[in-house]
Amino acid sequence: MAEKLRPQVVAGVRWRPQVALALAAVLLAACASRPPLAREGEYTVSTEATVIERIDQSQWLIEATGVFRSSLSPRFRARAEVTRIGTKEAIRDARKVAVWYVLFGGTDPFLDTPDEREAFHRVHESFFADRTLAIYIADEEQQFVSNVLIDDGTGRRISKRFRVNTERIHRDLEEQGVTVARRELRQQLGLPEIMVVAQTQPGDDLFARLREPDIRHGATVVESFLSSRRYQVRVPEQSAMVADLATETFRVTGGGTTDQAYQLALSIGADVYITLDGQFEDAANNTQRYAQQIRAFEATTGRLLGAETGFSRGRQGEAQVSVEEATNQAIDAVLSRIDGYWEDDLSQGVQYKLVLSITDQFNPREVERIQIAFLEAVERMTRRTNYRENVVTAATLDYTLWVDPQEFRATSSLFRQVRDDFKSKLGFLLNAGAELRQVTANRKLLLMRFSRR
Repeated sequence: MAEKLRPQVVAGVRWRPQVALALAAVLLAACASRPPLAREGEYTVSTEATVIERIDQSQWLIEATGVFRSSLSPRFRARAEVTRIGTKEAIRDARKVAVWYVLFGGTDPFLDTPDEREAFHRVHESFFADRTLAIYIADEEQQFVSNVLIDDGTGRRISKRFRVNTERIHRDLEEQGVTVARRELRQQLGLPEIMVVAQTQPGDDLFARLREPDIRHGATVVESFLSSRRYQVRVPEQSAMVADLATETFRVTGGGTTDQAYQLALSIGADVYITLDGQFEDAANNTQRYAQQIRAFEATTGRLLGAETGFSRGRQGEAQVSVEEATNQAIDAVLSRIDGYWEDDLSQGVQYKLVLSITDQFNPREVERIQIAFLEAVERMTRRTNYRENVVTAATLDYTLWVDPQEFRATSSLFRQVRDDFKSKLGFLLNAGAELRQVTANRKLLLMRFSRR
């Protein structure tokens, strides 16, 4: 007869084989299920950093802390190692931390999804190699912010400032397939078209505000920033028909908003509009600093995508320098949120706003038939994607649609689909003199009116 399994004795504890196997399975499952977000701390000893200034469109000034701890024993050998290489290794860790912060830190990290962080983990060694850090660190201040011994002399902690080339990091993430490449977005959907305007209050003249020197300079800085990254920038002053289009948009959509920027963005076909609102305020030592608030909105809905306020250093005079400094500090953070929105939108398709205005020439039963026909047209166009109902009244139907860009390439194709559906569903009205007319059409907006001749 086979010999019975004997209970195993480990360190004075009796273990049955079944218990040991169960515990092993639990440990393996725990290790396998460790979330990828926990890995970010593996790349550096310290993770302490902060952005001091966004210098321009591609560089951040970051104050980073690096740490070195000796693993030698006894203690006198550890202290000797810290004396020999502690400062050098802590500086090396601080360089890594400066890059780590761009990737993972703050409110707008370059890698903000589990998939991106998991993809990065597979290639992280190339990003933190000394030769790569030398490329990413454009400049390094020689003076330490702090340099102290820790852990009873067995460790070293330093802080210093680095100028980091964020644009190069961004490009390398794209080339290694960690993040969605801008060129891929352009090929599939195109980068968003963005309009930059001044923030206004009810009764303000938007174009008059855009002519204010500080607002105009801030808008120019943002437009330059966007152009350098290959975004398409729509300038409202260059659109001769923009005022008439905005008026028509406002009237057909029922006048439910007094936001001129929203109306303009819809009228000229921008995907996103950015508003600026800045002012000078008192700072230390009888100087003034500029505070620039930048907000980004989705054009089809007016939904806020992101907001940030940038501050310049305190200065006497040099107003344009202060405006530019504060604007650069804020726009980079806002743009990262626009990119996130655009990537999410890309997964759903191309977004359009469709508005149908129904005149008061139809009786309630006819209005109901028109509404049903329009909804069926929307459902047909979005059978592979999605739509959102914004407003439904007897006079106005307002929908946001995401459609397959291969099937519907422009607002003209959307209009043809609605027109064809109306022919098949509302022939009795069309034969009696009703007509569907396209009022306004651009890259994001299709305004239609159904009326009797």
